[in-house]
Amino acid sequence: MRTFILLLSVWIGYFQNAQAQNHPLELELEPFTISGFPGLHSYAFTTHDGKWLIIGGRTNGLHGFQPPTAFPMATQNTNIYVVDPVMQQVWSSPIASLPQNIKEHIASSNMEGARIGVYYYFFGGYGFSTPANDLITFPNVTAIDVPGLMNAVMNQLPITSYFRQITDQNMALSGSRSEIIDSTVYLVFGHRFDGRYNPHNGPSFTQTYSNEIRKFNIADNGTLFTINNFTTVYDSANFHRRDYNLAPQIFPNGDIGLTAFSGVFQYNIDLPYLNTIDITQGGYVVNNNLEQQLSQYHSALIPFYDSTSATMHTLFFGGMSQYLYDINNVLVEDTLVPFVKTISYISRNSNQHTETRLPYEMPGYLGSNMEFYRADGVIAYDNGIIKLNDVDTGKVLIGYLHGGIESDYPYVFMNGGGTSWANDKIFKVYIIKNAITGINTPPAISSFATYPNPVVDELTVDFTLNSKLHVYCALYDSGGRLISVPKDELMPSGKNRLIIKTHKLAPGYYTMSFNAGGSFKNVPIVITTK
Repeated sequence: MRTFILLLSVWIGYFQNAQAQNHPLELELEPFTISGFPGLHSYAFTTHDGKWLIIGGRTNGLHGFQPPTAFPMATQNTNIYVVDPVMQQVWSSPIASLPQNIKEHIASSNMEGARIGVYYYFFGGYGFSTPANDLITFPNVTAIDVPGLMNAVMNQLPITSYFRQITDQNMALSGSRSEIIDSTVYLVFGHRFDGRYNPHNGPSFTQTYSNEIRKFNIADNGTLFTINNFTTVYDSANFHRRDYNLAPQIFPNGDIGLTAFSGVFQYNIDLPYLNTIDITQGGYVVNNNLEQQLSQYHSALIPFYDSTSATMHTLFFGGMSQYLYDINNVLVEDTLVPFVKTISYISRNSNQHTETRLPYEMPGYLGSNMEFYRADGVIAYDNGIIKLNDVDTGKVLIGYLHGGIESDYPYVFMNGGGTSWANDKIFKVYIIKNAITGINTPPAISSFATYPNPVVDELTVDFTLNSKLHVYCALYDSGGRLISVPKDELMPSGKNRLIIKTHKLAPGYYTMSFNAGGSFKNVPIVITTK
């Protein structure tokens, strides 16, 4: 596998007295794969003792768009995985031995869950039900003994005793998100979808958005568990959302809560919501003064809090977006809401909200339904927000990105023509903090030039590497489709030259994407005839 280092120079502002003081924060993504660990997305997960427990989800790419092929049983994940990202090991156990009601529930996708003590509670999810003889949103809660199950999977022992289940119609949601505030579970938004997916509201399904925040407690004596103190907050105008990002937040006044970022779909048009919603124990606030333009679908995210400036940062990786930057670096709207490579963050404090795109991108159309796992030892609040001020200077591993849908084209739906698959790569995520403001990592490339442009037969790329680095160069057409990979190999330090043959390509607009050790160059190219 090609090693790819993605260096992100993230300039996060410290907002004090309405004046920004630049604080250099760099992120580095380093990919690897684990033998025996397949690509997965839309699954449920929790962690214990530095290892991951992964249940459910799907092994294919984006779902199909006709009832027979939309969510085939053959691509349900029917294994339980335990992953050690440090030792790069994986253990698995099939779910075939479980009772039917539990087996079918935990093979579903787009479910939610909550971790309370040693138990993980698994809510809803969309999958095939034998009693219904159809795809349904499950009205179940399944309780899982996390340490016990992980030990059984790692030692190939029976797993049935680590599962318990109840039925509760209030839990029949898919595409919702959940978090815990002060021991209360918040099951936020989502929908109940029963039947076979069909485009343009075909007759093979029923769909009901919850339009609710559902709040409850779980009482569990180790044998029986119950849902208690169930209440709802209803707002049909603003809560009509699913498949979005829900992130723990520390608000400017110091309150602890959640923010629902964007989500799909609006009532009268298949476009995402752009505003966000803050949720606390005391209620909720709709933020119409902030439009999140760069990430409207569920993707990996990392919340950071800077206690020095009382600023909350939420970082988003790839996914799908209604807005994107074109090859001329201009923000444009795309109402098809394609897959994107954008990495962005939203910052807020008592003075302002800001959304910022990073100058670098994901290494492909990647990020939708991807998840972030915080590394052991990273200092965070109880709700998982990383304490930015407590991250050591230098290069520090803060966690991992895993899974999600990857594609070779932005429009992999209906007649888009591209291909998508479940990503099997894991990315180590490092923070690099400098002890002195303004000291940055030396650039990988000290000179770079392309010519001629427009080009007829061949494009010359001259560049100087400051060290021996892996160079990856790709050519894309105007729609973002990969045309060729002229270079994908280790190259020596010093002056280098790459010749890209273009004489067989149709005239038009292209983009040459160049990456050397995490230093990116995206160059618009015009190919013309003689």
